[in-house]
Amino acid sequence: MRSHQHQPIPRATEHSVVAEGTRAGAVAASGVAIGYLTADALIGRPFVTPELLGRGVATVLGVGEAASTATIVAGYTLLHFAAFAAFGIVAAAVLRVARRDASVLAGALLVFAMMEVAFAALVAALHATTATGTFTWIQLVGGNVVGILLLALALRRGRPELRRGLDAAMQGTGAWAVR
Repeated sequence: MRSHQHQPIPRATEHSVVAEGTRAGAVAASGVAIGYLTADALIGRPFVTPELLGRGVATVLGVGEAASTATIVAGYTLLHFAAFAAFGIVAAAVLRVARRDASVLAGALLVFAMMEVAFAALVAALHATTATGTFTWIQLVGGNVVGILLLALALRRGRPELRRGLDAAMQGTGAWAVR
């Protein structure tokens, strides 16, 4: 019988893209969720935002028509955190690559801007069809801005060179200093 050498499983370190992105995504998702909960409490309808968004997702996927509010909110919350974790991982990976080529950061910012426009269009469509109307628009766009800011702040932590990188990306000049 042949002996197999086992490779140790890499530990998530401070510089792990997956760990860093997941942490940043969790910070952003938590901030947005707290914002939604606060706004919902102010109008006297706790959890209405995740319920509406969850029912919208369930409708698009063709599932959950008879699901309880608790099930819809729990499902949407899991999706919300998973989406922010995925976005955080992609953002951390982009930052890792952009340390070698600042143009990657400029391209990522352009793609991000296009995604924001698409998100605003989606929110405008939801605005016309949800029970909370204008408040939903403010909540979703405000939540998105808060989430992006929190994600950026979480990813910026430990990266004092990021500002130089952003400047280099916008000016089209090479890479920024790698630590």
